[in-house]
Amino acid sequence: MALEGITQIISYQPLKTNSREEIKLQGYKILEKLRLTQAVPAAGVMFVSRKNNRLKIDPVVWVRDIKTLFYETACASGTTAVALAKTVKAENKSKTKISILQPSGKLLKVLIKLKNGVPNYAEIGGPIKILKKNISLVI
Repeated sequence: MALEGITQIISYQPLKTNSREEIKLQGYKILEKLRLTQAVPAAGVMFVSRKNNRLKIDPVVWVRDIKTLFYETACASGTTAVALAKTVKAENKSKTKISILQPSGKLLKVLIKLKNGVPNYAEIGGPIKILKKNISLVI
């Protein structure tokens, strides 16, 4: 699934490890096999599982220009991609709300709306923590 700026691969295959380094290696191998480590500026693999009856992701993200692989503590674009995939698979729904557990232990909530069976709106939210005050943002 491609979102502007990043391509996300969604994997439902069970992870064979809890080691973040081994999960990163597993994700990188998938990205290499699909030739995404060079083809796009950023690519991620969202390893999707269930924990305590909730969807959970283990996100691995490769950034080509800095040649760096990250195991993310949370991934908004990957969470959105997982929610989009789940929504498209569901039948006869005009909107879907999904909460997905992040490695940080926090939930990100996604609302996906469809028009004529095609996703046309996505909204994501979750807890926000301000780490520094008096920061100017330019948008």
